[in-house]
Amino acid sequence: MNDELKCKSCEKEITAEKAIPCELCDREIEEELGYTLGQRPDDTEPPLFCKKCTLICDACEIRGCEECVTFACCDCGYNMCIECRDNEVDCGCYGHCYSCRTDIDRGGDGWPCGECEKWYCRYCRRCDNPCKECGPEPEEDEEDDDEEDDDEEEPDDTDNKN
Repeated sequence: MNDELKCKSCEKEITAEKAIPCELCDREIEEELGYTLGQRPDDTEPPLFCKKCTLICDACEIRGCEECVTFACCDCGYNMCIECRDNEVDCGCYGHCYSCRTDIDRGGDGWPCGECEKWYCRYCRRCDNPCKECGPEPEEDEEDDDEEDDDEEEPDDTDNKN
């Protein structure tokens, strides 16, 4: 085996240490040749790619070539492999509330918070959320009560000085 290999996609020369096999292409080849996973003879090399020609499936985290892992959703920027797309795995526009675990989607519940990185449903976001960025805003009544308390204290202080 040569130390210098070529990326199957862009044909850039890459070292054996930096060559990345596409796990999905590799499975397909083994199935076509009739070998079980990991039982293929050493003389048949899996397709190898450079890092620029591979993507990671955001759903199952398998690294594959750009033919097997493609851009799946323009709203959330999700990449998905063939298997996840065929099995109808939801993209990043769908998830579960961090607090109550109900199903949520970006259309009704916005996005996960950029600060705490948690995704709350519209109800838990208002009550069960300690994050200063996405949590409930302080109520104006509490702020007004604090100001009134401050006003009441000032006359008491002047009465003590006389």
